[in-house]
Amino acid sequence: MCFFSLLTATFNNGELLASNIESVIGQSFNHLEHIIIDGGSSDNTVELLKKYEQRYLMRWISEPDDGIADALNKGIRIAKGKYVLVLQADDALAMSETLKSVFDKINNSQQDICSFPVLVDHKTRGRALHRPIRHIWYNRFRLIFPHQGCFVRRNVFDRIGGFNTEFKISMDYDFFYRALKHKCSVEFFDRPVSIMGGNGLSSVVDNFPQRLKEDQLVQAINEDNKFWKITQKLFWTLYVPYKNWQMKKASVNS
Repeated sequence: MCFFSLLTATFNNGELLASNIESVIGQSFNHLEHIIIDGGSSDNTVELLKKYEQRYLMRWISEPDDGIADALNKGIRIAKGKYVLVLQADDALAMSETLKSVFDKINNSQQDICSFPVLVDHKTRGRALHRPIRHIWYNRFRLIFPHQGCFVRRNVFDRIGGFNTEFKISMDYDFFYRALKHKCSVEFFDRPVSIMGGNGLSSVVDNFPQRLKEDQLVQAINEDNKFWKITQKLFWTLYVPYKNWQMKKASVNS
């Protein structure tokens, strides 16, 4: 049985996907599978998958889907690894020794979620380190985990379900909200494991209003505690104007 299942959802991202695949092929640790779920691309994605499928343990699907959450759920259903990592088409593993290093750290771990930092590849600012927030309670307000840095035990998906297809952007926030609600255990680590691309849905400025809307819906659906519900309403009253001001300031300075 492989130790890691890497899941990549993609659609018409052939150029970016090649770098993603190369970063996996280049790993010194071989007890892994790479499951690539393509939404029926019309570019060179399928040709690319056929080119690489004989070089390492890769399985792929190419068919229409209902978005990223639906694609990832297809991958989860066939994943065989002990830990699952979501590594999207414009993401890549940071170094050739990354998975070997992670294996050495978590092989004997009993934690449900092992969270590592990621490097964010900003279009204008270059690469910046993005660490998970270690205060678990803060996940009630904003996602504390960089998804591309989270190794999740495969059996967590059996316990709490997969990604909610109702969400087109915040499916990661919803998943981790449910995971913490179900008392999944978490361990944090310091070494970055992946390079997060700047072309993902959640990274695009134009998608920010939709992300905020979906984040609030995640909380409305999953939060039962009255205290936290009231506190969340106060948070959004203050956070939204602040974030809008921050984005406007950034656009002026760019």
